[in-house]
Amino acid sequence: MSHGFQSDNVTSIAAALDRMEDKVYDIIVCDADLQDGSGLDLVSKAAIVDPATWIIGITSDETMSELMTKKGCNRVVCSRLAPDELRIAILTK
Repeated sequence: MSHGFQSDNVTSIAAALDRMEDKVYDIIVCDADLQDGSGLDLVSKAAIVDPATWIIGITSDETMSELMTKKGCNRVVCSRLAPDELRIAILTK
């Protein structure tokens, strides 16, 4: 638990999808680069699994930011600003 948030951490699309089978998440934070593929794949699948889940993408690439939004991210934060901007994105969900 950090900053009052409880979190689960995974580094791959497969692991994230496994976790989503067993648990409902209020928010998913997804990096654009994952071990087994693009964060775009996870965003697309997460948006289908539970459309009510708020999805926040993290990337430093403007084109990827636009793609993540189109695929289902509710908000995308710049990875250079991630800690503070991410906290704000979560708190203003």
